[in-house]
Amino acid sequence: MINGDQVRKEGQDVFHSLVYKLTRKLGEGSMMPPNADILVTMKMFEEPNESSESYNTPSFCAEHTSDDPLAKSLYELMPFGLRQAVSTMTLGEKAWIWVHSDAAYGDTGLRYGDHPSDVILPGTNLLYEIRLVWWRPKHLSVIWEETDKKNDSLQSTAITTIEKTLTEMNEPYGLCKVRQAYRRLQHMLSQLRSVRIDSKHKPEQEAERNRVMYNIIKRSANYAIMLGRYGHALFHLKHLLEVNPDDASGHCLLAQAYFSMGRSTNAFYSIRNAHFIDPLNKQYTAVQKEIQQYISLVDDVDADDFVEEEEYEKYAEMLKRRLEIKRKFVLKSVSVKLLVLLESGTKKITVKGGFPAEILDQAHDWLKEKHSETLEVTRTEKTVEIKPILRPNSDESQQET
Repeated sequence: MINGDQVRKEGQDVFHSLVYKLTRKLGEGSMMPPNADILVTMKMFEEPNESSESYNTPSFCAEHTSDDPLAKSLYELMPFGLRQAVSTMTLGEKAWIWVHSDAAYGDTGLRYGDHPSDVILPGTNLLYEIRLVWWRPKHLSVIWEETDKKNDSLQSTAITTIEKTLTEMNEPYGLCKVRQAYRRLQHMLSQLRSVRIDSKHKPEQEAERNRVMYNIIKRSANYAIMLGRYGHALFHLKHLLEVNPDDASGHCLLAQAYFSMGRSTNAFYSIRNAHFIDPLNKQYTAVQKEIQQYISLVDDVDADDFVEEEEYEKYAEMLKRRLEIKRKFVLKSVSVKLLVLLESGTKKITVKGGFPAEILDQAHDWLKEKHSETLEVTRTEKTVEIKPILRPNSDESQQET
């Protein structure tokens, strides 16, 4: 049985301790080019939370068998962590792959089917049992390998075109535009990664690509924060700061991502790094002070020596506003999801999953007030159950009678 601990202990670190691959059966031949077409069979599992009683037993999610294999271009394979691991495989190789949530679907999760249970929850690590059946280079790969002269021309043109596109991109307004821009940037990253360069013989070209990729990754992180995809932002920024640890604005963005996720201590250290690198930047100083005061408010209510009473009340009010905004957002999201499921024909819905009692109480009260004539709403100790009220003249009622 596949085991995440074993993959991490015995496997190969494919990507910055976020992706590990443990080869179960060796393949043959060479590794594929970045833009190859692939055919794989695989099983996908969710790694349970450490607090779960079944921590050592991954839960099965989906499968592509030999009768229904997965055929894709390598650069289209998702999530990113799986793509990184598969790119290191050879023909016929079988492997176990562990992907951290930051290299999978982060804090947004994923719906991969039509059934309500076909969802990967935010912050979930993934495990894969996978076999590479075959791969073949696309026509572009063959062209690139024909002559060095043509190769140079294609690489140079591709990098120049992508950089020009990046420069001409306007700053998006509204979540829809930001989402479109983020997807466009990810596509540009895939295009850059597919450009094959011999770094030993063409260091200038390799440096040019890395520079363009750096700018795209930084912009991607900013858009990810705007979209609330903080796990994606962390993934981009960790890679960014490994390349250039002295990027003060990168540390500031990392602090914003951590702070939005509630990881205030991590946010403080990140913004402090930004302040050390650029001590004259007033923005970093102001953000560092705000995070310091927030930590003092949350972790030490008696820290009168840290903030004056007036400031303490000010930040207490700020904390209440943030919690209220978050509570309303969760309540609205849950309520809308319930109505969508009911309209789709779902007979009974149970709201659970660790929501605070206050959220469950308010969801119960809101549904009873707004939909008392059409829904039967029941509040238990840890859940809220919702069922449509069957009318005497409804088809379902007649069938049951």
